[in-house]
Parts: sequence; C-alpha cells; structure tokens
Amino acid sequence: MDSLVSQISSSTPSCQRSALCLEADPALFTPSKCIWTLYAAISSTSSGSCLIAKAKLTSATQVTAPVLKALPPLPQPDWSLAKQISAHQTNQELQCENERLHVHLEQASVINWAQESIIEGAHATLVIQNLHLLKLNSALHGKEKERGPNHTLVIDLSKSQVFSSAAVLEGLWAQEERKKAEEAQKKAKADVRAAKKEVQVKLDAEWVRIKADHKNNITEWKLTCANLQKDGIPKKNFPKAPTQP
Repeated sequence: MDSLVSQISSSTPSCQRSALCLEADPALFTPSKCIWTLYAAISSTSSGSCLIAKAKLTSATQVTAPVLKALPPLPQPDWSLAKQISAHQTNQELQCENERLHVHLEQASVINWAQESIIEGAHATLVIQNLHLLKLNSALHGKEKERGPNHTLVIDLSKSQVFSSAAVLEGLWAQEERKKAEEAQKKAKADVRAAKKEVQVKLDAEWVRIKADHKNNITEWKLTCANLQKDGIPKKNFPKAPTQP
C-alpha cells in the first residue's frame, strides 16, 4: 500500500490540508466559517489573492487554466471478484480467497484515493475560475455604467475654420431649438399618455355601469319569473334571461 501511494504522490494533487483546517473538523464548520476559511486559503495563494482583493480586475490577470489530469498507471483490481458466487470451500481455500480479495480491495482503495485527489484539484480550479468570472463581470458592469461627457457641441469642429461671434450665436440658437424640440416631443408623448388614461377611465366607468344594469335586470327577471310561477304559467312562456354583456 505504501509503495503504491508513493508511486502516485508525484502525479496527483496533494490531499494535505493546512494547519488552519486541521484545527477542527471542516464538517462542523458553519456556512460563514466555510466561506471565511475558503477566502483565507485563496488569499494565501499568488493566483487567487488578486481575486479576493477589492482592486478591479485587469487584463494582466490571466484566467487560471483548467487542471486536466488522468489516473497514473496503477495496478487494476479484478472487478469480476465482486460478481463471483463462491461454493462450498475448505478452510485453506477461504484463506487464499480472503488474501486475494484483500489485495484487490487495497488496489481499489488506491485508485479511489487517486480519483478523489484529482476531483479535489479540479474543484479547486473551478472555484478560482468562478471567482475570476465574478470579478470580470464586475469590471464589465462598471464599464457599462460609465457615462459619457455631458458636453454640448455648439459649433461643428469637424473642419478648420475661423468662428465669429455670429457663428457662436447661431450655434447657441440651434442648441436652444433642439432643446425646445425635445421638450415639445416629451410634452406630446405625455399628452398622448394622459389622453389614453382618460379614455381608459371612461371605459372603466362605463363597464361598471353596464355590469350594474345587468345585475338589476337579472334581479327583475328572477322576480318576474317567480311571480309567473306563482300564477301557474308554464316556464316556456317565461321571458328570456337578459344577455350577458
């Protein structure tokens, strides 16, 4: 077992934990304790400290490459032993079979340990990459929120020319005209919305009146039918019910 473990120690990620994690069982940590432990472990690394810091992410910080590792060449257990059904055996045969099962189970344990180590390393890489994506998304969000300069171009500067006071006044007048046009457009849209709202209010009031009239008509119709029934008039001669609006 020791020889097999030493054989794969150089090919698989290490399962050793820091002294901070060895102080207590990680399974007993609260969610906040797990987060702070994770942050402390990441901040202690050169590739992860920049992802924990409050500084904005720049293009100089490269995305952590994925860790793609395969199992090293290890002795493979005979998995068919799990499906064999043993018949009656002697004591010596049982001892031999137990020794054989012990050897193959030990080999399976080493393979399982190596796979868990590889998965643990892959999960750690995913955590680092996720933090990088969060920082990158924050940086992109900041760029999207940047507002342009709030300056108004009074005069067209696309060509070299000499400007007089009349040209400046003309540019200012054009600027005022644009502002008036924008205000007029806003007012027109507001008037349209107000008109639609007023029409909707009238329609709602009319609908309420129609429903109230229908309710009164239904009440009168039921009363009329009750009186006709008392007088012994057949139902086929009853008046029709008011139509649903």
